[in-house]
Amino acid sequence: MPDKKMTFTEHLGELRVRIIKALVAVGICFLVSFFFRDRIIGFLTRPLGEEANLHYFDIIEPFMTTLKLSLYSGVFFALPVVMYQITMFVLPALKPNESRIMLSSILAGYVLALTGIGLGYGVILPLVFPTLMDFASGMADSWLGLRLYVDFVCKFFIGFAIAFQFPILVIALVRLGILTPMSLLKNTKYALLLCMVAGALFTPQDPPSMLYLAAPLFLLYLFSVAISFVFYRKKKEADQT
Repeated sequence: MPDKKMTFTEHLGELRVRIIKALVAVGICFLVSFFFRDRIIGFLTRPLGEEANLHYFDIIEPFMTTLKLSLYSGVFFALPVVMYQITMFVLPALKPNESRIMLSSILAGYVLALTGIGLGYGVILPLVFPTLMDFASGMADSWLGLRLYVDFVCKFFIGFAIAFQFPILVIALVRLGILTPMSLLKNTKYALLLCMVAGALFTPQDPPSMLYLAAPLFLLYLFSVAISFVFYRKKKEADQT
């Protein structure tokens, strides 16, 4: 039995319902994050070591910083629900092959974002902080502010999550026929430059953070080129048939 076509008003009604569901998920995750704020901050400060302490310099700073951190955490934990609502709204308008591409891209994007955040937290942050602290040790005593530290870490994680979407972009351009694996290999030096620029844009502007993001980004680029050969070969075979 064919699917019933929806009117414009019905589409708007469905969109409103899905936006409300997404916002409710964000709100619930926000409240849960706010309740567990001490554990979240403890988790974020773990790369500093047991002896490091955070300080605040304004009476309202802890409350406002907690709200901001809870919002970041709420969006992060609710992201699967948000992406599900977006997918279910768009999916009926897509062809079967487009649906598969969209679903696989969303899943791959989320996995890559988690991988980037995990790499930033488990490997990069423990390397960045000692470097920065040692660099400033001869100039002044370290007084790490709560708000500035939370902003630093959140920007760091967001930068890694966005930057790790690079393979999806490269593969999408190859599948669309805009780029070829050969052209990607030919322009490797420009890709390295773009990785350095991304390291400067998506991390706090200090040389260690920039380099620690640019290096895995460049490795991801090389990995993307290798994977793009597979998609390029499949695309050529499909075009010939």
